[in-house]
Amino acid sequence: MNDGACPYCGESISDEAVTLWDDRRYCRHCVEEVSPDLYEFAADGGQLVDVVEKSDVSLKYYVRGAGYKTLVVAFLIFMSPVVVLALLDPVNARFDLVFGFCFFWCGFLAGYLILKGLLLLERSYLPRRVAVEHNRLVITTSGKDTSYPLDECQWALKESYRDGLTAYTGLRKGILFSIPERYICVGHDPALLPHLGAFLLLAGVRRKSYWSGLRIFILTVLGMLIGFLLGYYLGQIVALLTKDQFWLIALGFLGTFDGGAIAFNYAYYSSFGRTATHQRMSPLIWGGIFFVLGVKVFLVRGGWILLLGSGGNAALGIFAAWSIRCYINRADDRESIREHRRREFQEAFSHET
Repeated sequence: MNDGACPYCGESISDEAVTLWDDRRYCRHCVEEVSPDLYEFAADGGQLVDVVEKSDVSLKYYVRGAGYKTLVVAFLIFMSPVVVLALLDPVNARFDLVFGFCFFWCGFLAGYLILKGLLLLERSYLPRRVAVEHNRLVITTSGKDTSYPLDECQWALKESYRDGLTAYTGLRKGILFSIPERYICVGHDPALLPHLGAFLLLAGVRRKSYWSGLRIFILTVLGMLIGFLLGYYLGQIVALLTKDQFWLIALGFLGTFDGGAIAFNYAYYSSFGRTATHQRMSPLIWGGIFFVLGVKVFLVRGGWILLLGSGGNAALGIFAAWSIRCYINRADDRESIREHRRREFQEAFSHET
């Protein structure tokens, strides 16, 4: 992509462009289209940083969150058989109830001490700093930095329970990053969430969604089926004209892989947004990949058939990548899509934290 063009809309940038936390310069219109406040925040040098200090964790927050629910459920589960035993044994009913009650609270005391130990262990790793900078998610604990490229991260605005630290901070909902081997939830500063969410949407960082994975699978299978049918029937026509059954097998096989590849890449990369689509759907790269695939299929025939088949498949790859990029650009330009994006942002981040 042209360095002088906005990575979101592809238009030439002006003096009002702003550099965001992926080290790319975005035009003011695109930034304000996603979030009017994001432009001012970035222009003023704002940082996407979430910090948890030792003073921010407490058993009080744990009890206010899931702790009291766990306590109530555990009490009911533990005491239910004790109550049944008391009803079946009226003579010793009082003893059974008192013994069961005392035994439960002894267990509660043991659990409290365990939680206290876990809290001390969590505090030993604090402060924890989570920042988005230079196109990476940087996590700092105990003075040690661990960073992940944003391309390897997925995110969602959802409950924070997957990040164990949040049980002691009182954070119930935030932006949950799914990164290799762990989950990190940020949002202890409520003012940070809208800016971080708007940036992630704008930069095309992939959102984690079960529907997204199912959508990719369905479209890939559908693409393979359509590609097979088109390749098979085209092979039938060529086979009838040339009296050569090779074309039936070759074009059916090639159509299956071409259709699956096009559908998979469209479903996978279009979920990132326009930025990622422009970066990954290069018509020349697709043409090269499809050319190599054509070579593997037509190599057994060689000669002009090899060149014709591989060249035709390369042209299909170039056309597919170009068409997908044009479609996504055209779709993003529609006013209804803009309104949907604004509404999605407002619904996602106008919540109580």
